[in-house]
Amino acid sequence: MEETKYSNMSAIDALRGLAILMVMVVHSAQIVSGRSPVIAGILSFGQFGVQLFFVVSAFTLCLTMQKRSNEKYPLFSFYARRLFRIAPLYYVGVVIYAYLWDWITGKNVGLSWIVAPHPAGHYTFENVIANLTFFHGFYFPANNNIVPGGWSIGTEMAFYLIFPLVLLLVNRLLAIRKNLLLLVPILTIIAVWIIEYLLYSQRQIIFTNNSYYYYNLLNQLPVFVLGIFAYFYSQQIKVEETPIYLFILPFGGFAVLTVLLWYSGWIVAFSIIPVVVGIMFVCLMFVFMSVSALSMGWLVKIGKLSFSMYIFHFIFAWGVGRWINRLLESHVSADLILAVCIATTIGFTWITAGLTERLIERPGINAGRSLIRVIQSR
Repeated sequence: MEETKYSNMSAIDALRGLAILMVMVVHSAQIVSGRSPVIAGILSFGQFGVQLFFVVSAFTLCLTMQKRSNEKYPLFSFYARRLFRIAPLYYVGVVIYAYLWDWITGKNVGLSWIVAPHPAGHYTFENVIANLTFFHGFYFPANNNIVPGGWSIGTEMAFYLIFPLVLLLVNRLLAIRKNLLLLVPILTIIAVWIIEYLLYSQRQIIFTNNSYYYYNLLNQLPVFVLGIFAYFYSQQIKVEETPIYLFILPFGGFAVLTVLLWYSGWIVAFSIIPVVVGIMFVCLMFVFMSVSALSMGWLVKIGKLSFSMYIFHFIFAWGVGRWINRLLESHVSADLILAVCIATTIGFTWITAGLTERLIERPGINAGRSLIRVIQSR
């Protein structure tokens, strides 16, 4: 297996840092009313930080699996690493938000959650089990109602399930002819759009923004596949020697297209937007690989804590942010309140993530490594 030409992970971590900042900004903005329309419109695009996570995730999966392709029991090792990387922290989130859900969503403004949980009717046995088994990406009632933002974890875990097969098919295709690489995302996008058209024409299923169908793996699959394309394309060219305008120009073009689709009111817009945003972020990834100055130390540090920050930032973006909004709304402008909420969310989430990464994430990852070593030693 060809060794990767790309070994500098600072750009990848910096992109993760950018992604979680986008997500925290958009969620902080959701609880502040009276914002200026321009600022509100700009910040709403922070939701696409999740798609940036997806592109980066697919890229790094290819990077690590290609390097470990000769290890013993590669499939077991792959799934064990993913499970022990995600599950411990996510399970803690399942428990914590049983107590905090009503509080962060404003349904319970008191402190009774300290004594007993008061979830808003969706913490059923079926929904919790669906989240614990990561099946919630395919089960509507549990999709985004246990851990806030948990839909992206369910979608990503569903992609992990099929990733080894996808990688095998791509490798087989490239073994035939390397310039067939572009067929992978093109065929995936066409297949997904055909299925979505059939769902719309036969069952009137519309992939509207922030709906279950928008969140589903089917709609997000092209984003992951574009991340795979980015990895293999980076093996065929020298990214750092490519004129940067060849990445910046299409990034800008697809960013404009995203805005146009967002405000178009077109009924199928959010079936197309994930693809457009995915291409945009592939271009951005190459920009970060080309310009080392973009991988700033503080952004890389945030990126290394991005998973913990994603799980717990809702406590501060929604819960604490709502309290700040009530405290300041009669004294200062909404835009200033928003700035305070964003700064508070980033700061307190960073502190919390530093603890949870050390106490939960890292031990989970180490447990997975230990299990893999035991199995591989047999």
